[in-house]
Amino acid sequence: SNRLRLGGEVAVHGGGGTARSQQVFAYAEQKATWGYSLTARAGYVLSQGTMIFAEAGYGGYRFDGRTSSNLIADGSLNETNGLVAGIGIEQRLNRTLSVRLRGQVGESHGRIMLGLPIRF
Repeated sequence: SNRLRLGGEVAVHGGGGTARSQQVFAYAEQKATWGYSLTARAGYVLSQGTMIFAEAGYGGYRFDGRTSSNLIADGSLNETNGLVAGIGIEQRLNRTLSVRLRGQVGESHGRIMLGLPIRF
């Protein structure tokens, strides 16, 4: 079918929110700093410039972790790597630029990303 699209992607992601778990005398939080993925993608074109897709591959992300117990804090950099899978929708804006909403999960992490992919 001319609506089916197969390909691969190398992606680098920056930033992210902070997840926090609070207890009475302690807390733990993670703040995403950057991530990456190398995936194979299969997409289906719904209409002019709009595509839904599924992806699978390898990736990970790095985050700042902080825990506190009885006012003693420990800050450290942590990284997780492994198999990833995701789904999303992409709207092409012009020949080289799109807007994309994607959900991606890994062995020990998950994230929702809104981005502007640029094709070279």
